[in-house]
Amino acid sequence: MQKLIKSLSGISMIAVFLAMVLLNSGCEGPQGPAGKDGLNGKDGADGNGTCGLCHSENATDVNLKFAQYELSQHNKGIIYEEEAGRVACGGCHSGDGFAEAAALGQDDAKTLATSKINCKACHTIHKNYAMTDFGLRITSGFALRVNKAQIDLGKGNLCAKCHQGRAFTRTTPDTVSPASSGASYSRLGPHYGTPTNVFTMNGPYSIEGASTPLPTTNPHATIANACVTCHMGSDDANPAVGGHSFLMP
Repeated sequence: MQKLIKSLSGISMIAVFLAMVLLNSGCEGPQGPAGKDGLNGKDGADGNGTCGLCHSENATDVNLKFAQYELSQHNKGIIYEEEAGRVACGGCHSGDGFAEAAALGQDDAKTLATSKINCKACHTIHKNYAMTDFGLRITSGFALRVNKAQIDLGKGNLCAKCHQGRAFTRTTPDTVSPASSGASYSRLGPHYGTPTNVFTMNGPYSIEGASTPLPTTNPHATIANACVTCHMGSDDANPAVGGHSFLMP
């Protein structure tokens, strides 16, 4: 008898469940109006609009800079071949070393000396993928290596950072003979590349007792942006000079 009661109870529960399902499905009303659309997500960057700023047939100005740079001594890689891998020299002889030294606000690299001098050495490229990426890595004045004189050549500061003399620290006598002839040292006085010292009248030596007065002014010192004004000028008749070739028009 008890088994019969349990069986009937189970059947009753199933019947009630089925009745509720049928009741709910049968009482469903019409579908309501659609809800309000959510806000659209932010559009992603257009690959053609970012990379194409520099890397496309339509990037006429940048393509000219690429062509000019191919002709420059900076691109030849000679100074890179001489000192690649030497961190002590990387601040001027390698692209990533120069960028690292500039970021650290110092003369020399700390860990890098592996890449040739390229666009990324002097410009903050591939940051925003916009025209702002052509910004210069060095934009303010600094102290020279030799006598710590403070200079500010505007846009020319970028050039001056490397094109300046380094202090002569060797104990062997100076010689003007090239190292290939057997001399122990190939430079007279400071490290090569002294245009900035001459330009700003901050040479490592002073000359006393001259029979005629030496000049105390430098007409180059009045040129705005220094090196950039002349070496990166333009010549419409010959686009292979000036600009990023750094050849005087």
